[in-house]
Amino acid sequence: MRQAVFPSMLGVALVLLFAAGAMGGEYEAEDYAPLLKELPQAKHGLTDVISEVSKGPETAIESKFEMEDGKLLVGVYTAEKGLGVDAENNVFKEYNGAASEAKWTPEEEVFKDFEHIARSAQYETLLSMTKLSLLDVIAKAQKDQPGTVFEVKPVVEDGRPIFSVLVAEDGKFHRLRYDLVSGTRL
Repeated sequence: MRQAVFPSMLGVALVLLFAAGAMGGEYEAEDYAPLLKELPQAKHGLTDVISEVSKGPETAIESKFEMEDGKLLVGVYTAEKGLGVDAENNVFKEYNGAASEAKWTPEEEVFKDFEHIARSAQYETLLSMTKLSLLDVIAKAQKDQPGTVFEVKPVVEDGRPIFSVLVAEDGKFHRLRYDLVSGTRL
């Protein structure tokens, strides 16, 4: 008698993530219009918030500005136990707070839902393949493109692991791509 074989939840998650990553992502200017309008009001940048939450082993794995209910927020996803602990045994969090207030006082959320855990597991896995940190990549982008970095994350694009960086300048944005391992601009 033949037994049915069911893939593990992690296996399904990885297939979905890499399939989504392989498709890349479309970056439409109109999607960012409200954010780009509010971004000059930010008092805290990605480097500030990444540095604040990266204490001990906790490691930033993605960071971005976003609009929520008309308010500009800046946030960071982290792997609480660092990159040396596999995704199954790690804790994934988001710190998110108002970007335009004098002090950044983020709310902390421990991810429990499949979508956020799967996305964070992908980020953690990709970052474990490189010696570069999000701060390293932001520094490269700031040298390569004037403006404000408003998103940085590791992704898979066309089967290749990269860092995707979005930079705002004069109400528009530029997307920069860097090889995940070498940091070379693509």
